[in-house]
Amino acid sequence: MYDEWIALQDGKADGTLRAYETAYKKLKPLHDVKVGQIDRLTLQRFYDSLPGTVNSAVNVRKLLQNLIKYAVKRGYLPISALNLHKVVEISDKPEPRTIDRNIITNEEIAHLWDISAKSETAKMILFYIYTGLRFSELYELQEDNCYPDHLDIIKAKTKAGQRTVPLSDKAKSLLPIPHIPEYNVFNRYFQEFLPGHHIHDTRHTFTTLLTEAGVDKRVIRAIVGHSAKDVTDHYTHIELSVMLDAVNRI
Repeated sequence: MYDEWIALQDGKADGTLRAYETAYKKLKPLHDVKVGQIDRLTLQRFYDSLPGTVNSAVNVRKLLQNLIKYAVKRGYLPISALNLHKVVEISDKPEPRTIDRNIITNEEIAHLWDISAKSETAKMILFYIYTGLRFSELYELQEDNCYPDHLDIIKAKTKAGQRTVPLSDKAKSLLPIPHIPEYNVFNRYFQEFLPGHHIHDTRHTFTTLLTEAGVDKRVIRAIVGHSAKDVTDHYTHIELSVMLDAVNRI
């Protein structure tokens, strides 16, 4: 049934599809169970034996809920199956470890610039710092969505994530960016250059640099793809020229 359902998910971001695949692997104890035999007790026993944190269990539950909805739609399960998760508990799992987000310092950035002429990894890290891109956004970027002064992000988890990313003069000086390796490989290289940091720290650093440069929060949200907190922001269109001016302040 999973194979049937996943075949219908064309168009979803690659990161989303990888998350589905990861969650499906954790469903291994149920792989050989007929969908019509999945009841509250089966699910409760499965969640009780599922290793990991609340977050990982929640991701598995989201996939299961999607599969159950699909099964009901196809007539494999009765409509009452939609209520199965309302009587299943997964709250007794340990809380996930909190990851501290550390700003990459000016000294660390300066060092990256010093070695960027000889290090493709340093160039890639700097490009993330000066664009605020998520790892997957650059990794999955298509040539058709690259322009001289901006990038168009069309694959994203949220509507806000689908956006125009301006390229500052510093970012453009780092082009062309070489082929981005897969996350695990890039993370290993990243840790050699910035031990104690996480890849997502580049994005946090980018927003911090913009804030320190006095850029309006609405402009920052538009550039990095954060959802608007104020309903009026939904009706605010930020011109590319304004975003370019913002990123060239850092």
